[in-house]
This record gives sequence, structure tokens and C-alpha cells, in this order.
Amino acid sequence: MGNVNQLRILSSVNPDWQGAREAAQVGIDNFNVTAGDDPLPSVSFSITPDTVIENEPGAAFTGTFTVDGNIPTVTFDADGNYVSGGLSVFLDAKEIFELARQFDLFIETDLTIGSSEPAASQPNLFEFILFEETSDITITIFDDIVEEEPFTYNFELLEDQVGSDYIVNPDANTGSFVLEDGLPGGPGVGPDVGVSVTESELFEGEEFTVNFTVTGEAADIPSEENPLTVLVTSDTPASLGEFALFDENGTPLFSTEGIVGVPTPGDLLGSAFFVDLIAPTASLTLEVFEDGPGEGLETINFALANGEVYEVDPDNAGVTLTI
Repeated sequence: MGNVNQLRILSSVNPDWQGAREAAQVGIDNFNVTAGDDPLPSVSFSITPDTVIENEPGAAFTGTFTVDGNIPTVTFDADGNYVSGGLSVFLDAKEIFELARQFDLFIETDLTIGSSEPAASQPNLFEFILFEETSDITITIFDDIVEEEPFTYNFELLEDQVGSDYIVNPDANTGSFVLEDGLPGGPGVGPDVGVSVTESELFEGEEFTVNFTVTGEAADIPSEENPLTVLVTSDTPASLGEFALFDENGTPLFSTEGIVGVPTPGDLLGSAFFVDLIAPTASLTLEVFEDGPGEGLETINFALANGEVYEVDPDNAGVTLTI
């Protein structure tokens, strides 16, 4: 700034220097404006640990967001609930449908899950609103009964989708982890389980029965003292909504034999269910939900998932229903 001060002095004694002084002052003003502009925050992302063992206590993975730069001030209400502010970022969970069958709980640390239009319209896209320079989302893994090969889940931090003004660190924008069963399952472990139906071509309001059979060593046959939990899955999201399962009071509309308790959801997509078998032959009788005309012909495939403690009968591995 010494040169500018010299121009001020010179212009006071020589009017010819006035133009130079004005030009220098414009430079100062422009400098002040530019210096006040904050650069866009840079966001990084990582996953830990590299491997998650499903049957270990506390099985979970953590996604960590790190911000280098300013985060808009966050506002909370009197109860501590998020109101506004923070930095909105977007994460692509590439294997979201597989992950939906595995995760149990979300644990948020210094962030919350957003609901902007891009995230709401794409099932694999998640919006997170970050409160601090370091924010975490931890997802616990459900210890299921399914025998699975090691599977890799991949995540990518995306460029801004709604104009919240951030840039992605190109050297730290992805993360992944491998999920392993951690049990010595494999071919030949446990009894063989099969599934079949009394009718495969159905109309709305029509009743049909799902039958289960279990064969194998006597010690492996399910009983009241030794129930066997099996999982039935579908390749159609919300497929269980096609059937009348409960009334408005939560009372079951189906009947069972050789099954203890009530079948329970097997995923968050409404397309899978668990049943606890207590006999070598068991059945589940239910009706197709009658929701009126207009849907057209529907085809739904159901299959037994290969279990950690049971095998699937290859001749009765699944059923196809036409409604």
C-alpha cells in the first residue's frame, strides 16, 4: 500500500496526479470486495472400516464427510431439531437395493438427512446436511440368516445437485466396504427347504396356500423346541402389498400351520418375509388383496433365500404368481 500513499501525497501538490490517485483507489476498492468473497467449501468423503463381519457384535460402517471451508450457520428449534442452514451434499449409494436388505439403524452425528427433490426422486441418491467440519453417518448391519458371498458396497460423493455451493475433493470422493457373513455356511449345511403353492394363477380376492417342506437329518428337522427361520424374497418391490395380510386393527387375515408366530418383514422394500417353521411340513394360507380394476396382469416371483443353516431344495426353490 506504500505506492498508493505516495500517490495521495503527490496528487495533493500536483493536480496531474489526481487521475492516478483515483485509479489506485478503485484498485483498493476492488481488492476489498474480492478479498471478502469466501471460496466454495471443498467436501471429502470416506468409509471405515474396509471390511464388516455381519455376525460380529456392533457390526457397522461409517461414512465420514470432511469440509474444508465455511459451513452456513445451522439453526435448531427449542427441542434441538434441525430447522435450517448447514451444507447440503449428495451421496450416491450405488448398491442401494442390496444395502436395503442389510442395514438396521442410521446413527447421525453432526448431520441430518435431507429431502430435496433430487434425493426424493432417485432411490440411490441421499442428501445429507452437514453441521460441522467433520460429520458422520453410521449404519449398523442386520445379522440376517442368509448365506452370502462377500459383497462390496460402493459410495460416491456427487457434485452439488441443488445449488448449495460446494466442490468435491477429487482425491477423496469415494468409499467402499466389503460385507462378509462370518459364518462357516456352505453347500450341504443344514436341511433342505422347499416352497410351493396350491395355485399360481390367481384373481383378486382369491385364496391360496404357500407350502413349506423340510427334509434332512432328524436333528435338523424343525420342531417347537428347534424352530427353523427361513426367508422368502421377491424381485418386485412392495410385492407383499398384493396380499391381504392384516385388517385395520392389525389382526392377521391369514392362517398358518406348522409355523410359530406371525411372519415378519424381511426387508424395508415390502418384498420379503421371514417364517419360523416348527414342523417338516408347514403352510401359510392367504388371499390376494382386492384393490379394484385397472392394474392389469401382474407377475411376481418369490424364492427361498439360501440360508446360513439351511439349503434350498433346487426342485422347489421358488414360485411364480400371476395375478
